[in-house]
Amino acid sequence: MSGGTIRSFIAIDVEDQEIVRRLVEAQSALAETGAKLKLVEPQNIHITLWFLGNITGDMVDRIHEQLKAIEFRPFVVEVYGVGAFPNP
Repeated sequence: MSGGTIRSFIAIDVEDQEIVRRLVEAQSALAETGAKLKLVEPQNIHITLWFLGNITGDMVDRIHEQLKAIEFRPFVVEVYGVGAFPNP
């Protein structure tokens, strides 16, 4: 990847369908408030670990290579809140 920048983050996919279902319910409740929201599609629901902002394609490639070298193991997460990263 090269040229320009891409809005990037490091995230973990949420694969547990019960959790996804409950998050979609929460999204629906938020949407009913009338707030101007862009909801995440269920297949794209994730937990952002680190928001990188706009980075170059070369930096994306370098980060991707570093992440591939890490051995990830399962872990437990407790969620206490939600956040948003609005477009500038």
